[in-house]
Amino acid sequence: MLIYLSGIFLLTQAGGAFFEFRILRRERKRRGEWRWFMRDHIVFVNAPADEPGDYLRRLLDQLHRSHANFANVPSLNLTEAFPDGLPPDLEDDPLIVQLKGRFDDPAALEAAGVDGARVLVILAEQEGERLSDSRTFDIIHRLRERGITARIVAECVDDMNRERLKRAGASAIVRPLRGYPEIIVRAIVAPGNK
Repeated sequence: MLIYLSGIFLLTQAGGAFFEFRILRRERKRRGEWRWFMRDHIVFVNAPADEPGDYLRRLLDQLHRSHANFANVPSLNLTEAFPDGLPPDLEDDPLIVQLKGRFDDPAALEAAGVDGARVLVILAEQEGERLSDSRTFDIIHRLRERGITARIVAECVDDMNRERLKRAGASAIVRPLRGYPEIIVRAIVAPGNK
């Protein structure tokens, strides 16, 4: 009888540990603390300061509808803008995940899978802040220093910095216009067009 009760107890403990692990894993994924092993995906670095969920929702909808090759491409957003997880506009989308981290953290870049990404998109946090071009330059430089060969689409606020970002390694440079996510989508799906 004692062996029988011990077996039931051990099975209950194992089942409880398994379900606890699944709950913890789901919560870590939701909060952006999970290490995603992705390849051939799109990495968005940063998020717009104003209504980031709405903007990213519209951008991803445009991207997935625009070209058959991008209809089911997963995306990862590397940012600290969502400390409690993706905003409601995005949390039910299976094609986007978040990784909480900074662009200047090599471990975060590694966890985001930048080495295996199809396209990297560097978003300006403020569409009118000229200093954001300095951050964009730093991100591009760090990515190219890692030997990243993927296309890099970068937002540039000040036209005077476009050539500088191009020399740093940006494949396409676009103006951050939050009302028109189609501009970034076009730079991703049609690389030859300006």
